[in-house]
Amino acid sequence: LRQRVAGFKYVAVAENMAMKVKQVAAALEVHGNHCKLAGRDIHTASVAALTVKKHIGQEGFQDAVRTHKIANRAKHSWADFVDEEQDNVTAESGEGTMCAPSMAKEVDPLALHDPWA
Repeated sequence: LRQRVAGFKYVAVAENMAMKVKQVAAALEVHGNHCKLAGRDIHTASVAALTVKKHIGQEGFQDAVRTHKIANRAKHSWADFVDEEQDNVTAESGEGTMCAPSMAKEVDPLALHDPWA
């Protein structure tokens, strides 16, 4: 057994979700830091980053944009899970546990045109 790191909690997630959770957690940390720096809650990560850009500089801003893009892909890209989940289709209901197979080839128009995606 390993000793726990002070100030951290560990969350059990399915193996195939672990990287997505890690990426979203990184973006939440950045968003939270930006809100603290701004001295107020800011609903969206992009607005938070823009609000504190003068304090974090261009490089810090670009790092934030990159972190949020990675998290947005993690939150909104599920096609890679479709093939994996086809094995989990139940014989009784005939329904899968994730996205329908037809969704794997469709492109989300919002994701295509989102500068933060």
